[in-house]
Parts: sequence; structure tokens; C-alpha cells
Amino acid sequence: MKRSKWEKLVERRSDFWKNYMMIVSLQEVKKIFGFTLQEHLTTREGMNFTHWISLQSVRRFSLQIEHEIQKNTRFIGEILHIFEVAQRNLLSINERLKDTDFASLADQKLRKIFHEFCEQYLALYPGFHIGIYTSTIEEKVKRWLLKQLKSTNQEEKLNDYFIQLTAPERPSLIQEEERELLNIVLKIKKKVTTKKTKKFLVDEHVAKYAGLPVINDEISPWNRSYFTRRLTVLLKKPLTQLQEQYQYICHLPTETKKTKVKIYQLFFTPERIRQLFYFIGQTTWIRLVGRNTFALAHHASRPLFEEIGRRHHLSFKEVKWLTVPEIDNLIAHDILPPNQKIEERKKTSLLLFRNGRIVIKEGEEAKRQIKKELGSQLKKQIEESLRGSVAYPGKVRGKVKIIITQKNLQKMRKGDILITRMTTVELLSAIRKASAIVTDEGGITCHAAIVSREFKIPCIVGTKFATKVLKDDDIVEIDANQGIIKFTK
Repeated sequence: MKRSKWEKLVERRSDFWKNYMMIVSLQEVKKIFGFTLQEHLTTREGMNFTHWISLQSVRRFSLQIEHEIQKNTRFIGEILHIFEVAQRNLLSINERLKDTDFASLADQKLRKIFHEFCEQYLALYPGFHIGIYTSTIEEKVKRWLLKQLKSTNQEEKLNDYFIQLTAPERPSLIQEEERELLNIVLKIKKKVTTKKTKKFLVDEHVAKYAGLPVINDEISPWNRSYFTRRLTVLLKKPLTQLQEQYQYICHLPTETKKTKVKIYQLFFTPERIRQLFYFIGQTTWIRLVGRNTFALAHHASRPLFEEIGRRHHLSFKEVKWLTVPEIDNLIAHDILPPNQKIEERKKTSLLLFRNGRIVIKEGEEAKRQIKKELGSQLKKQIEESLRGSVAYPGKVRGKVKIIITQKNLQKMRKGDILITRMTTVELLSAIRKASAIVTDEGGITCHAAIVSREFKIPCIVGTKFATKVLKDDDIVEIDANQGIIKFTK
């Protein structure tokens, strides 16, 4: 059977508007960096979507990034600057959205702020994309590291060293949230805050971070009760333990840098290899913070989309089935696409980026194009075990819980093994209970890999089939030293 040129990247649930913005953003990558992916495919069935990548296209894109790093010593700094400016601007407009009375705005003003939000949302993507498709760079530094380890008979330490050398050197928004919550707890413990001040600090914290889990519109934001529960748990801990926890998070970036320097010196690492490791670490941070920032934007923009819908007798969710030009036409001229087109889009749709052009199809046309692009995907034979990449080592035996959406979280008990497509912020309560994490997707610089290292939980990523093969309450053995999951049929 002929292998399809497409390979599944991720499978998620989200709105159509978000997929549209992602596919359009590939044109923005070209405008800013002078090159972009040649191809990218997104297919949708209802609220479920799948991103597909062309390995050849990804490889070419990665080689172009590598070339830019080699010829321009400032390139990595430029990527960071572009991302940081975009992030600040998006967070800024998020704050404006929170303070805006949309019902009082004239259509022209509403249209203007909608476009400003879309513009800033789109601007966050280019730096984000640069950090995703880096296959040749990861291959190069891994080959170099393996060669050094073989010379000293330490091949088994490849994953350990690679994890340490590619770790982000800056805190994610999740770490910043945890640090700030700990700071509130310490103030309460030390009795340097009044009851009124405590309420203000908590309210401020809720307003700033409530939207972190909202990676799609089906997910509820964190509320005051969620943060209060965490505060209650933390307040029961001794002051010294809380101080140690706070200091650990504060000093993590510095300790990460020190660890890297020691390893570089140990292996007499050339500057070009250090640059590539630095690039992977920085872009891993960009991906983590980018996802968090997008989530905050989804939460902050909901009243905007609700007001657009209210004026045209549509629900918030119905507005999210439209493209940006279609929403603009709706606000400016009260014109919607034909109802049949939208209904077909809700059932099946395709968004294809190829050679700088964007193709969007719905219904039967989408099905025909999907069949043409994907053909019959090869099925992997599942035997008595699954394999993936080691993200954090360890061995665990326990009971499986399949967690796909926020609605599944109540199933998770302390010590269960979390099986998911890919970890995201809304799964943090399950992650904190897990004795191990296994994902279908991702590599060793993905969100699950980073989180597992923070919590020191054995983790295997990129199994492709774990959520489809395993069932709730299966007993499995996780060997995260070898990347193997053994289970009983």
C-alpha cells in the first residue's frame, strides 16, 4: 500500500474560526521571515479537527530555519523579539476587551475592535510556528550528543542530557501563575496582609489567570472557587515548605542555565551546537507561552463574539463557524454566507495551505478533497505494548484513565495513569493526581514533556494510539526509561 505524504500532527476539539486563523497565519510567517511551510492540511468533522503535516515540507522549513541561524547570529533574538512584542500586544488588547461595554458600541466601532483583536491574535502565530517544525535541528543535536555519549559508554543517558539541554530558560505563564499564588499564600501566612487586601490580591489573580485553560470555547475558565481551593491546600503547608517551593520556581531559570553550562563544558560543546540547543529551548518556551496566551485571548474575546452574534440573532458558537471576512461582512452589511454552506461546514470541512494559497471547502467538496489528499491511511498493528518517546524517566504500574476533555476530569483519582491525546492547561488538575502520563502526540519538547519534568512524573509521549487502544481501568506498566507501555489484552 502506498504511504500517504501526510502525517497526523494533532487531533483536538475547537472552533472553526481558530483553525481559519492558524491557516491564514502561514502567510504571515512568509511576510515576516521570508519563508514558510509549503503545505499544511486541517480536516474537520463537527467540532473535532486534525492537523496534518507533510514531512517533506516540514523538513524543508526546518532546514531553512537552520540556515538562518547559521548565517545570522541575531536570528534567534529576532524570533524572540517578534514573539514578545506580539504577546504583549495581544495581552494588552485582552485587557481592553475586558473593560469594554460592547453593547454601547456603534457597528463601526465594534468592527474596528474586532479587526484589531484578529490582527494581534494573528501576529502571535509566526514565532509560534518557527518553534514547531524543527525536525532537522533536533536530529542534528541528538546525533552530536549521542556521539559524545558513545565515546564514554553513556548512550543510555541520551534522553536525560537532551531534556536538560533543551529545557526552557524562562518561566511559562503556568509557572508564573503558581509563583504568584504562592506569593499570596506567603503574605497571608506571614500576616502581612489584611482581609480586604487578601480579597483584592485573590480577585486580581483570578482576573489575570482565569482564562489559562480556555484552549477552546467548550472549556470553562478557572473561577474564584478553583483558586480558593488551591489556596486552602497551600495554607495547610508549613511556612518553610512554601518558601522552598516559591524559591524553587524563582530560581528554576538560573538553575537550568547552570546545568546547561556544566554539560557544555563536560562535552567541550562547539558554539554552533550550543546555538541549536539554545534555539530549541527558547522556541519550546515560545510554544508553551504562546498556547497560554492564545487561551487567555479566547477567554477575553468571548464577550466580543457574543455581541456580534446578539446583533445578528446568532449564538456565540454560530459566529465562530465564520471566517474573518465573513464576520466583517456580517457586521458591516448584515450579510451571512448561505445557510447550506455553514451547515455543510459544521459537518465536514477542509482548510488547505499550499504554495502560499489557502483553500477552504465544505460538505461533499471537502470530503472529496480529503479523500484525494489522505487516501487510505495505513493502520499500525497493535500488539501487547505501545511505544513512544521518553519525556521523563521512571517506572509505574497502575490504573488507566482516558482524559480527552475537561468533562472527563472527575474520573481521575490520585495515582491513576493519565492517558490523553496531548496535555493542555485544562488538564492540570488531572496531571497533579497522575502517577504517570502517556500521550498520543508530541515529542520530547512538547507541553506534556515540559510539565512532566516540572512535576517529576514519568512520561511517555508520541505513542500515536494510546487513547484508542487503552480503556478506563486497564492495568498497565509504564516503563518511561525505555518508552514502553505494557498492558493486558
